[in-house]
Amino acid sequence: MATRTSRSFPLRAGDDIAIRALHSDRALYRWRRAIVEEVRADRVVTYAGVGGAILSPTYGRVVARDHVRSVFYLDRPYSVFEFHHTGGRTTPAIYVNMNAPAEVSEAGITYVDHELDVAKNPGRPALIIDEDEFLEACYRYGYTEAF
Repeated sequence: MATRTSRSFPLRAGDDIAIRALHSDRALYRWRRAIVEEVRADRVVTYAGVGGAILSPTYGRVVARDHVRSVFYLDRPYSVFEFHHTGGRTTPAIYVNMNAPAEVSEAGITYVDHELDVAKNPGRPALIIDEDEFLEACYRYGYTEAF
């Protein structure tokens, strides 16, 4: 069972963990080789370098080409991903994923994806992604318009 108590927090800086995202269509996406950088009472920060494996039911096994720093909040309905590209761009792209607050266990981090994402590339306006999937998830889960 996942826990959020600070007395028995199951993750520590330096742990090599898996990250699991459950989508509204019940598909499970998994990331491997994420290293815990920081653990706080309200969040876990991870880092995944180039070569981390992403296991997707749609695309199979994909190897990441970017460095990704992720902040998984345990008390907020979103996570923040900072993509540091291996190419010439020096400023990271920011990706905000709307999801249920993350849960942690000794095996890693798990969250339910609400299918709405916001991407912000350097020098460009923010872009809402997956709005159609988000509306479908609202209907499926019975979310109110306020959400």
